[in-house]
Amino acid sequence: MSASTVKRRRQELGLKGPQSTKKSLNFAVGEQIVVDEMANDLSKHTGSHMMQQRIAFHTGVQLTRDFVNDVMHNHDAEGFILRNPTSKRVFRVKKFPVGIHHCWAADGHDKLYKIGFPIWAIIEDATSNWLDA
Repeated sequence: MSASTVKRRRQELGLKGPQSTKKSLNFAVGEQIVVDEMANDLSKHTGSHMMQQRIAFHTGVQLTRDFVNDVMHNHDAEGFILRNPTSKRVFRVKKFPVGIHHCWAADGHDKLYKIGFPIWAIIEDATSNWLDA
């Protein structure tokens, strides 16, 4: 299928892309659509690209990602701070073990416990050696 056929079919079906929707849609109406969709995101974990996809899915309106991003920054700047990758950084501290067998670290997977195959491992903290049973 050629590009002109796709363009003609889109016109026949009345489908618009984000740029033409932005030109024909009032700013206040587009802003309200974004704010309404932001109200559905209680945890504030949805970024601008996913918000754009959710708006297209729920309302059928195609908006540009830049427009959605600008509206989200204006109405909820703290959401972008929460989604910043450096805000989720786990801070590591240097270990100072007191001695051998002072602290053990254990981890396990109970997924296979139902069939009688639990997986567990215990390591000694000071030397990082596996402890055998």
